[in-house]
Amino acid sequence: MPNSSYVKNGCVYVMDIAGGERKPVAAGGGAHWSPDGKRLIYAFDTMGRAGYGKTAILDLETDTEEVISPANVNRPIHMPTFTPDMKFAVVSNGDALLIPLNEKANGPAPDGKAACIVRGHPCNLEVSRDGKWWSWVVDTHGDYGAWLQYAEARYDGQPVRAVSLKLGWPAGSVNYFPDFSPDGKYLVYVHADQQKGVKSWELQSRQEIYVTRFPDCEATVRITWSGAASQHPHWWGPPAGK
Repeated sequence: MPNSSYVKNGCVYVMDIAGGERKPVAAGGGAHWSPDGKRLIYAFDTMGRAGYGKTAILDLETDTEEVISPANVNRPIHMPTFTPDMKFAVVSNGDALLIPLNEKANGPAPDGKAACIVRGHPCNLEVSRDGKWWSWVVDTHGDYGAWLQYAEARYDGQPVRAVSLKLGWPAGSVNYFPDFSPDGKYLVYVHADQQKGVKSWELQSRQEIYVTRFPDCEATVRITWSGAASQHPHWWGPPAGK
């Protein structure tokens, strides 16, 4: 069975997806698997309430960790991820950066330079399984609301033009944590009404999971009724046809 990962108390754990004993593997948060399932990328080096300020890759086969953050980057980072071809890592929260990786995808490229790909303040950026699309969150209304945006991916180091998804919700609502379906036709995300005095990323209740068609959002389906803070939904499985 494939492994899963999760974060608790500032530690990244790995365990069999069917259950069993968990194994702590790294200090940090916001972990993502590499497409081949052999590496984890995550944020670490706490900045207090601001979050994490560095990014590292852990090679699970060799149990080696390599920091990939550019030396001049020291700002909060949330949920760094790999591109499907594993040639780049993407970090976000502040201007999103594209970081070239080495041939083994376990560290930074020797002569690579990080490039700004999304300006503004995108966070929780996700890449479609075919590498053609990016989607991310932009906090709004004094951080008490949040919206989803997307763009056609670029890998030439130039910033993309952001487009807001037509989600159909009130402008001040909370919409967070997008992830693409394996075939790229849908997005899963969480939605909630704005809660007085509670910032979007700190909600602890009434946050449910929805699936919508990408990118037109013509059909949206609610899939949870938990009444809790449902966060970080992700699709499982390979791209369609593989």
